[in-house]
Amino acid sequence: MPSLPLKKEIELHFDCEDSSNFENALKKVLCENTDLKKTITQLQKELQQSEQTSQLKLMEICKIKIARHQLQQKLEQIQENIKIELQTSRETLKKIKQALKQEHVRAIQTKKTLQKTLEQEQTRINKLEKTLQTCFEMFQKEKQTSKNSVGFIKKKKIPKGFVLIHSGSFQMGSPKKEEGRSNDEFLHRVKLTRSFYMQKTMVTQAQWKELMENNPSGFKGNSLPVERINWFEACVCANALSRKEGLSEAYLLKNSSGKPGTNSFTCSEVQIIGNDPYACNGYRLPTEAEWEYAARAGTKTAYYNENNASKLDQIAWYRSNSGGKTHSVGKKTENLWKLHDMSGNVWEWCWDLYGVSYYKSSPTNDPTGPNSGSSRVLRGGSWYYSAIGIRSANRLYSNPYNRYRTRGFRLVRSAL
Repeated sequence: MPSLPLKKEIELHFDCEDSSNFENALKKVLCENTDLKKTITQLQKELQQSEQTSQLKLMEICKIKIARHQLQQKLEQIQENIKIELQTSRETLKKIKQALKQEHVRAIQTKKTLQKTLEQEQTRINKLEKTLQTCFEMFQKEKQTSKNSVGFIKKKKIPKGFVLIHSGSFQMGSPKKEEGRSNDEFLHRVKLTRSFYMQKTMVTQAQWKELMENNPSGFKGNSLPVERINWFEACVCANALSRKEGLSEAYLLKNSSGKPGTNSFTCSEVQIIGNDPYACNGYRLPTEAEWEYAARAGTKTAYYNENNASKLDQIAWYRSNSGGKTHSVGKKTENLWKLHDMSGNVWEWCWDLYGVSYYKSSPTNDPTGPNSGSSRVLRGGSWYYSAIGIRSANRLYSNPYNRYRTRGFRLVRSAL
């Protein structure tokens, strides 16, 4: 049963006491009341959602305020740092300006000092030029009056078949990146203090026969390089040429016997007369330093024409073009110092004993090789070797008693 107020409300609404009408009115009110409850419930839910949304927005606003406060603090800190940096920069700039001012003053003082020194040096040069001019005039007069006297120095004659190689310095060995390089080619500075004459070509069979009266070569031909010569026999040939031209012999051969160029020849030891090959008057084998200095002729590349192995046919007889034999000397293009066959044809004996690490400790001036060892050095490569074997820096060592068809020699003489 509905409460009295509700009943009164119904009665007032319908203004009747009829039971049937009351029931109908009651149902209508209850139905309207149910819809009202639903509406209220829906409104309550919407209100609750609205409150939640408001709370979330309020939280977001708080976060934004916090972030804004933090950013404000960071901005203030950055501004403070900028002020400090700016102050530091100003102080540094001030110091730099002061330093520049001091340097400018010093530069002016230095300039004045240099100008004064230059003037003094110019005065000294002028005096030297006058002195030199006076000396030259005196020399010209002396030359005219004493042309035939003992004190007059005549130009030395270059031996036939030789070229004059002037003293100088160079880089001996090879750079680490050079193709085919061996570990005994340590790059180092060498200075040759004495000029020397070097044979334009290797000693030919004709030249050997004229001096030694035999021919041990495996490949026969007067213009071919003599080969199958051991190191001792090359020294004997050098002495023979010195005797022929009235020069002092360079070598002292100990316990030698038999005929050089034959299997009967033996020798136990060779010594430089005077112990300094560069001071010898007679013909001799080149030192290894002299050989490479002359072969390079001022170049620094792997081959004395350039680094390109494809152009070796122009300067050398080697495996790719020799046909397995020696060839007449002087047929390939000479190097810049007029020397032929410094690469290929036959290996050339040098004076030096071989030392794998000698380059790392050798003297800069006029090296002569290590003081001990059992092998002698050969340079230049041969008809049997590939392109790598005929590089200017390539080194070969061998028992000095060995004779092969790939080995010959050329001679030098100090320009004393």
